[in-house]
Amino acid sequence: ALGGASVILIAFGVLGDEERAETDAGEARRIIDGNFTSAAVWALAAANLLERRRAGVLMAIGSVAGDRGR
Repeated sequence: ALGGASVILIAFGVLGDEERAETDAGEARRIIDGNFTSAAVWALAAANLLERRRAGVLMAIGSVAGDRGR
């Protein structure tokens, strides 16, 4: 799994359409799934792998948009 990588970096997301997301649940869900749910699932999988190896580093880069609740 991951070819023996010892450092895993999670850095991805979608900006989405903020105005649309305020009224369109589908757009809001797309943004949440891309920026939170997907990142959380990848982080969990990576953490489990590194814990089994008893070594490695997991890093995640978040967006400043999260500070604004976007």
